[in-house]
Amino acid sequence: MPAAAAAASLAVALVLHPLVQGWAWYVAVIAMVATIAGTGVLTRRFTRNPLVVLCAQCLACVVVLTVLFVRDDAVFGLLPGPGAVRALVALTAQGGAVTARQSAPVDATQGVLLLIAAGMGLVALSVDVVAVAWRRPAVAGLALLTVYCVPVAVLGGGTSWVWFAVTALAYLALLAAEGQDRIRSWGRVLTGDRAGAARVDLTSATGARQAALASVLLAVLVPALVPAFTTGLSGVGGWGKGSGNGTQIKVLNPILDIRKDLGQQSGTVVLTYSTTMVDNPPPLRVVADDVFNGTTWAPTVAKIPTGNRVQDGLAPPPGLSPGVPRTPERTTIQIGPQLSQTYLPLPYPATKVDIDGDWIYNSSTLDVLGEKDRTDGQSYVVDHLDVHPTADQLARSGPVPQELQREYTRLPAGVPKLIVDTARRVAGQGSPYDQSVRLQQYFRNAGGFTYSTQAPGNGSDDASFKVIEEFLTQKRGYCVHFASTMAVMARLLGIPARVAVGFLPGSPQGDPSGGRSTWQVTFKNAHAWPELYFAGIGWVRFEPTPATQSGEPPSWTIPSTRPTPAPSASVSRSRRSSPQAGRPTDALPKGGRHSPGLLGVLEATPWRLVLAGAVLAGLAFVPHGLAVARRAWRWRSVLTRSDRAEAAWDDLRSRCADLAVIWPASHTPRAAREDLVAGYELPGPARDALGRLLADLETARYAPPTEDPGRSAQELRSDVRSVSGAVAAAVPKQVRRRAWWLPVTAWQGVETLDQVHDVRDRIR
Repeated sequence: MPAAAAAASLAVALVLHPLVQGWAWYVAVIAMVATIAGTGVLTRRFTRNPLVVLCAQCLACVVVLTVLFVRDDAVFGLLPGPGAVRALVALTAQGGAVTARQSAPVDATQGVLLLIAAGMGLVALSVDVVAVAWRRPAVAGLALLTVYCVPVAVLGGGTSWVWFAVTALAYLALLAAEGQDRIRSWGRVLTGDRAGAARVDLTSATGARQAALASVLLAVLVPALVPAFTTGLSGVGGWGKGSGNGTQIKVLNPILDIRKDLGQQSGTVVLTYSTTMVDNPPPLRVVADDVFNGTTWAPTVAKIPTGNRVQDGLAPPPGLSPGVPRTPERTTIQIGPQLSQTYLPLPYPATKVDIDGDWIYNSSTLDVLGEKDRTDGQSYVVDHLDVHPTADQLARSGPVPQELQREYTRLPAGVPKLIVDTARRVAGQGSPYDQSVRLQQYFRNAGGFTYSTQAPGNGSDDASFKVIEEFLTQKRGYCVHFASTMAVMARLLGIPARVAVGFLPGSPQGDPSGGRSTWQVTFKNAHAWPELYFAGIGWVRFEPTPATQSGEPPSWTIPSTRPTPAPSASVSRSRRSSPQAGRPTDALPKGGRHSPGLLGVLEATPWRLVLAGAVLAGLAFVPHGLAVARRAWRWRSVLTRSDRAEAAWDDLRSRCADLAVIWPASHTPRAAREDLVAGYELPGPARDALGRLLADLETARYAPPTEDPGRSAQELRSDVRSVSGAVAAAVPKQVRRRAWWLPVTAWQGVETLDQVHDVRDRIR
């Protein structure tokens, strides 16, 4: 049961994989689950008091969390003192902040790993207490269901049937293990076939497993067949589409639709607007995509306070200082029926939106979302700022805050070498502004790129590493290629970056009048562009897409003097880059540079994960070590001839028990020998060794005392190994492997085997 409970917890933890990047989190989960199971087994060897066992498991979990996450602050690197407690609290807050700001899959930061490890530790502890201590495995399924519900609730499209199958199988295995343990408490079912003495009957608890399997099948089929159910626990949709009138905001990612919109070329009007910016209005931004997972950019799924009503005014633009020139403007927008989405198209940065309905804004991006309303048919007035920083202000911008630097320079592992080398070669040295301008000029003019929707990718992966490599090679693409590539390169250089999605200004309608101009936007104006962060200015629009589609670049991206050419293929990181940036450039391969050497390898090695792996590898040998220790202790205490004979027979019984060969206490030694010889066809040397062991045992038990010291312990142990080796050769290979890695006698001694009753006669 402890092994089944641990296996069920580890299996159900796999459903969290779509929520977190990488697999480092699973190593921490394995360490926690193994700690709980191992501590429970060892503690129950000394006491059956469930409260004592629970306290021991909790203490062990705290120690493991301390070693894994805050070892530097712990007492002796092991015990959780006040400093370690404060560090754990800080990591927990950090992990909560990451999960609140990012969409799945979130980055596997230390805080996120701590939350997952601690949460799965609680789940594994609950399963162990309910299934092992209370013997209620069916009730333990509630804890497993809780874990499964997390990705179902977080992922917009539900979860894959694979994760449902994993969870269901884990639950069924837990029930089956409890059924087998219940039967084993009455003894082993023995048969008269070649298994002879003690082949275990594994067909127990069939009825319980059939009932559980039927329940799982109903859980899958009923939601898919009943129209009123739109989504089942397995994530498989039913026939009905639902009303869509829930209170949860459905977050879309418009970047995935740009190629389709551009390909329509139908001239269908999406929206019209009139603005006080007569000559050169900015693009209308729909959403800022600030999370990149290596395949696409997506907006952060943040918890937005319902009090952030746009009618009451929006928060000040992030990072904008009073010294940056700005002009208040007003724009009136009318959206047609063809554009139906969650995000509201707005000039950036908006300060207030006069609109009907429940619309709230994200204070970090100023994206505006509808709680229940959508954009189609909306008419609204936007007060916004025309921010126009100078090139000198951007060039002289100060250091970026470290937290923002870490958040917006983060990239997944495995950035292709072509992208890294191109970023360094093109950007060269200098300030972040100089590097950004060089990147923009490279894509717009100097690099030989052409604008085309007939480009690499299939629409859903146009921003991926793979497609970016093809784009840099073919030098042909559309706005998503240009924007994503520049944003990735900026992050590589330590410059905070994200991708904005929206619409270009469109086409003017008539002559301006009354200080306002009117514009018309179609699907052909769908667009994406990078936004880079500069201290004191905030998020600044750049335009790498060639002028054939995007027109003139923003004035602040054209320096008063041309930036100095890139001097070499390598680029030193800017003094504004933080050492904690998401993917620091000097940690990436550099052209013409050899391996970092032993010191660099040692510094880059994740020693905590290595230590956790070593601990887990050591735990795998614990059962075998315990069994060996039990045998050594049994032989250590023998003094007389009689003791040696009894110890040899007990040693043989324990070795055979590990091989699932157990004879009941009611069997005489001679009956046990007959079963072994007949059932396992022992070869001649093994039969002779078994005969000698039997003779020694019978002499010790029934012969009168004598001065003969008998055979030595070494001779007896050699015979035991000969017989047990012959039995092992006769059983299946998987049984031998299980006997080595998970021996039964690691957890129970021969005194427990003596309680096994002979149920064969009663069954017959």
